[in-house]
Amino acid sequence: MDKKSQTTPTLKDVAAAAGLSVAAVSKVFNNRGGVSAANRALVAKIAEELGYSGISGRGAAATGRIRSAVVATMDRYVSNDAFYGQIIDAILQNARAEKIDIDLAIFTPRDIAHRDFSRLLSSAADAIFLVGLDDTAVIDAVRSIGRPAVLVNGMDTHMNLSSVSPDNYFGGRDVTRRLLELGHTEILHVTHLYRESLKRRMMGFREAMEDAGLDFSKQRHICDVGSPDQLSMACCDVVAGFLKNSNPRPTAIFCANDMVALGVIRAITTIGLTVPNDISVVGFDGLTLGAHASPPLSTMEIDGPEMAYQAVQLLLEQAQNEPKSARRLSLGVRFIDRETTAPHPSKTL
Repeated sequence: MDKKSQTTPTLKDVAAAAGLSVAAVSKVFNNRGGVSAANRALVAKIAEELGYSGISGRGAAATGRIRSAVVATMDRYVSNDAFYGQIIDAILQNARAEKIDIDLAIFTPRDIAHRDFSRLLSSAADAIFLVGLDDTAVIDAVRSIGRPAVLVNGMDTHMNLSSVSPDNYFGGRDVTRRLLELGHTEILHVTHLYRESLKRRMMGFREAMEDAGLDFSKQRHICDVGSPDQLSMACCDVVAGFLKNSNPRPTAIFCANDMVALGVIRAITTIGLTVPNDISVVGFDGLTLGAHASPPLSTMEIDGPEMAYQAVQLLLEQAQNEPKSARRLSLGVRFIDRETTAPHPSKTL
């Protein structure tokens, strides 16, 4: 018995034997265009010889069904992130309801930097969820596989992959307008602009400020915490330092997410001020723990379970009838008014 008959053949084996790219062979198995009839016949012949079962109709496009999918995300989202935790859990629940088996592919910043996407490229899953993972190189790698894929809480700026995300731009604009209505004009946005979603929240913030006739200054109105890892309660020291050196000091702070907001509240307390009497604070996520903070956190609530449900539906739609263009679904966000926002201090005198 030869070596090939002793091991399970892979898509890469078929591609090598046919002298074609993995992407081209994947298109054949998923019944997609861009491959000649001659090459399709060649792939079918080699797959049969090698005993590769992908040609038998397991693929999502060939059957109109998705039996398995891989959830790809970052390690920091799995290990210590309540927001992404609820989204991944909701994807698992919705996938289970559709009889879809789910596997996880966890990436580190080093994987992204070194373009190591072997966990995705070697996966036999019918489809892919990219959860909070919208790096261009990752998206290009997923496109090369040629399987149904959806970005969850992210977006493809080149508009090749479908996505579902909160409306970050209008959410950022709305929360800023609410702070302006409370009389605040010195408003700070605490963030780190490494992803498109965060950039859009900042754009909404900036537009609301400018619409109110205020001159926007990046140095005055943006506190960059410095790294993705600092987009958490770990931002405390950076924010405390920023506030100590601010003149004029902000009277309201719009935070990139709820965990940042909790770090900001700690920073305000550290420098001897109080929330919301001295500085109002608003988050962006709607995490349950925010309701139990002291004081309870005002926030823009994202419906994570609904985002997960819509992502599964987008994936099923792709398998049943491949859309001619990518879909971008934006979900509304809702302001939750708790106890960390108040009118400008001068309005209460």
